[in-house]
Amino acid sequence: MNIFNFFKKKKIEFFLLQDLKNITNKSGVLILDSSFFIILKITIPYETDLRERNLMIEDELQEIIENYNSFLYIEKELTLSIENNFESILVILIDRGKIENIIDELKANKITFLGIFPLFFMEFFNKENKDKIYLEIEKDLVRMYFFKDKKLYDFEEIELINDSLSEKLLILESYFSKNPYVFTYENNKNSTYLSFYFIKYQDWHNYNYFYEKDFNFLPEQYIWELQSKNIIKNLTMITGILLIITLLLFLLLNIYTNKCTHKLNTIQNNLKILNSKIISKKDEIQKLQIKICDTKTETKLNKTNSLKACSLIEAIFLSSSNINIQLIEFNGKNIIKIKGSSINENSIYSFETKLLTYKFFKNINHDFIKYQDNKYIFLIEVEVLYDN
Repeated sequence: MNIFNFFKKKKIEFFLLQDLKNITNKSGVLILDSSFFIILKITIPYETDLRERNLMIEDELQEIIENYNSFLYIEKELTLSIENNFESILVILIDRGKIENIIDELKANKITFLGIFPLFFMEFFNKENKDKIYLEIEKDLVRMYFFKDKKLYDFEEIELINDSLSEKLLILESYFSKNPYVFTYENNKNSTYLSFYFIKYQDWHNYNYFYEKDFNFLPEQYIWELQSKNIIKNLTMITGILLIITLLLFLLLNIYTNKCTHKLNTIQNNLKILNSKIISKKDEIQKLQIKICDTKTETKLNKTNSLKACSLIEAIFLSSSNINIQLIEFNGKNIIKIKGSSINENSIYSFETKLLTYKFFKNINHDFIKYQDNKYIFLIEVEVLYDN
């Protein structure tokens, strides 16, 4: 199913039984000729109590229709008028068996229909507002439907069994004197109508009509089945749409996650590069510190005849693994003070041990070793041996 066709409102198609092969939408409203129905005009005392009203209507129908059983018919009522405490009602009935046979026929043709209505109901669907008389002429019977303001206000059924044509004309003309617009839907080539010069012809297929659900002759069970199918169809479509939306959201979330991961990896790579640069700069600073220390101690070690200042400094820094040297000071005689720090106390002792492996360092004296600011700070004095 195309999702756009699902939301697009389809035009409702009206069709007759003989039009089944020409239906394009395979769904619509079935219009039945009046001969399928029993159409009766009855008059009962006006009653506001719905139950009492229905009982009176049923009593009237039992008197008119032999062996009447309400379960065998689908029945609708139209109030024509209420005058002098009496209600004039048009009762329309159709045999339930006929409807079920029609439903089976339409199902066999895979046609879904929204309603079943008598042919004269097309005037209720017609948007044109005009006073008129709709005429149905059978061999010895005439039905007249009187419309005003799109409302059926009267109905007459006349038997013309033994009347001559001229008598039939006079009888009918007497009804049409107040409303000259008389029409029918029948083909104007029908010989039954040709004798009645005053009848106009309209094609209800050309009506600018709208669909009204009132007085639908579809059985309630079929309407319920149709509504259930529509609900299931709509739920299936909504479920499909929600599934598509969920998949799209998952796809978008996956794309967003991948972008974030890529960005995070880029940041981590940049941090590694920056960290390498920082380490490189630390090495440069340490080398610069060595050069500065070399410069400061060069003049203080001028009395160490054969021992060069650079050898002492080199020995100190080579021994200073995990040690941060902050100060190297020569007293001008034979003592070098070394101040530094380390996060590990054992590294300080290891540093001292390594110093003593050099032949020009003799004794080491601790001025202090103390723990401060998350590191061990020390100051030691190292005795330097001179070559003779």
